[in-house]
Amino acid sequence: CSPCPPDDTDCVAPGVDHHCDADGQCMAGEPECDEDRDACEGLECGDQCCPSDVDEEDCDDYEHYRCDDEGLCVEPDSSGQDIIGFCPDEDEDACEGRECGDRCCPSDVDEEDCDDYEHYRCDDEGRCVDPESDGQDIIGLCPDDEYDACEGLVCGDACNPCDPDDPSCVVPGIDHFCDDDGQCIAGMVECDDEDLCDGLDCGDSCCPPGLTKEECEDYICDMDGECILPSATSIGDEEICKPGDDPCDGLQCGESCQPICPPDDPNCNMLPAEHYCDVNGECQTSVPICPAPGSCDGVDCGGSCGQGRICNVKGDCIGETEDPECGEDDPCAGLECGDSCQPTCPPDDPGCNLLPAEHHCDADGECRTGVPVCPASGL
Repeated sequence: CSPCPPDDTDCVAPGVDHHCDADGQCMAGEPECDEDRDACEGLECGDQCCPSDVDEEDCDDYEHYRCDDEGLCVEPDSSGQDIIGFCPDEDEDACEGRECGDRCCPSDVDEEDCDDYEHYRCDDEGRCVDPESDGQDIIGLCPDDEYDACEGLVCGDACNPCDPDDPSCVVPGIDHFCDDDGQCIAGMVECDDEDLCDGLDCGDSCCPPGLTKEECEDYICDMDGECILPSATSIGDEEICKPGDDPCDGLQCGESCQPICPPDDPNCNMLPAEHYCDVNGECQTSVPICPAPGSCDGVDCGGSCGQGRICNVKGDCIGETEDPECGEDDPCAGLECGDSCQPTCPPDDPGCNLLPAEHHCDADGECRTGVPVCPASGL
C-alpha cells in the first residue's frame, strides 16, 4: 500500500515498503496478519475454506480448515474444539423438540454417520455440542437441571447428597437429612415443628424430623397444628379433631361457667373454684368487670351492641348466633298511619345510618321521622 494519497503532490513516499496490517492500516514493513477473512468471503460458518496465502493446488492439504463464526479461515484442531464448536448458534435445529442433556446429532452430519457423534448432547441453549470440547461432562451442560437432594422432601427427611446419575460421586458414610432451608446436610437437623402441619388439616398425616416414612405412619396433625402421635396421649384418634365445648357459649359476662380441659392436654388440671365468663367470653376464676347491658339505641339492625352481641330488627341486643331478621320485616306491617314504628336499614346499604328519633308510619305505610298527616278515619 502507499501511505501517500494520490492527489497529494506534496507527500513523499518513504523508501520502505508499506503493507496493510490486520487493522486495515498502511504500515511500514511486513505486518503480522492472523486473520484470513478473504478466504471466507461468501461462505458460511462451518464451510470448508482454504487460507488466502496458500496456492490453490495445495488447498487439498487444508481440507480440514473451516470458516468460524467470525468469518476467519481457521484450523479447528488448533483451538481444541471441533467444527461444530465454531458455529455454536448455527446448530439449533438438531435439538429442536429435545431437552437439555438429550442425545443429538449435528445437522451437517449424515444420518448414517450419527453413531460417530453419540456423545453429543443438547446444551441449555438448545445447541448440539460436544461436552468434552468444553472440558465438562453432560451434566455440566444443563446448570438449571442440577440435582436437588431435598426436592419433594420436608425438613427431617433422609436425603442422598449424591446425584444418582453421577457415578463419580461417593456417598459419605454418615446419614444426611434435609434442613429447614432445603439443604441436604450431614447429621441430625433441627426443624421448626410448627411448619410440619402448615397447610394441613387436623387429622392429616405428618412426619416429625428424623423419622422414617414407616415410623411416621401413625403421626397426625391435631387441632393446634402440632404433629403428634395419638397413641402417646390419653385420647383416641377420633377425639383428636373433635372440637371441645365452649363453656361460655350462650352465657353473658359475669355468669357462672364450667371450664373444660382440652382433649389433647393430659396435664390439664382445673382448679375446684368458681368460674365466670369474662367480657371476652373466656371462662376464668376471677370475677370479671362487665359493662352495662348492651343497648341498640342508634345502632342499625345487625350492628354490634357489645359483648359479642348484635341488634335485631326490633332493637333488642341478642346473641350473635341468633337471626336479627334484618330486612325481613316491614316496620309498618300491621300498623296504621300515625302508629309508632322501628325503621330498619337495608342489609345491602352499609352507609345507612338511622337517626335516634321517634318514627311513625305515614299514609303510604313508610316508617318516617316526625308526625305524619293521616287521612280522616273512614275516608
